[in-house]
Amino acid sequence: MSTKDDLYRQISACYHHESEGFTTQDCERFTSASRSVISLYLNQLCDEGFLRKENTRPVRFWLSEPRPTAAPQRPEQDVFRALIGATGSLKSALELCLAAVNYPDGGLPILVTGASGVGKSYLATLLHRYAGENGVIPRSARLVELNCADYANNPELLSSTLFGYVKGAFTGADKEKTGLLDEADGGFFFLDEVHRLSAENQECSGTRILAT
Repeated sequence: MSTKDDLYRQISACYHHESEGFTTQDCERFTSASRSVISLYLNQLCDEGFLRKENTRPVRFWLSEPRPTAAPQRPEQDVFRALIGATGSLKSALELCLAAVNYPDGGLPILVTGASGVGKSYLATLLHRYAGENGVIPRSARLVELNCADYANNPELLSSTLFGYVKGAFTGADKEKTGLLDEADGGFFFLDEVHRLSAENQECSGTRILAT
């Protein structure tokens, strides 16, 4: 039995007749998983029709009746089907990524590390697709990518690229330019090679997906 199925079994036993519902924090006594992973499982169970929720503060969940007899395919399975290791060696890492994407109030930044060529950019693309297909972000929301290596020694250029500028802000600024942060608003901003930036420039580049 998977951790998620065991969590659902214990929720069913404890909250079958509970009219007030329950929260992610209430479920921490059922499993050793972190609160973010529990939140991911609860949202997946909502997507699968096993639970329903209201976006209160904190978010409250209720059991949906009856539970389908056949376990439906999880919505992320199709998105990550081509990702080698998604159900094996990368399963734990992928669950943490999805927990960050689904975290309430806009998600959490994700730092992806690994040697060159392991697929960090590919994972960022899949996470963006997952978020769009599962209603975390609008389907039309963009995935904006920036190669930070091109700006490692030019903080002024990085600043204008991230935040944009108005006409006349400096010599050569003959028209207004929108920054990449505005272009990525509501979607995902992928900072490739973020470790090439100074600590100060990394602070001003906070975003949804970072890779090094």
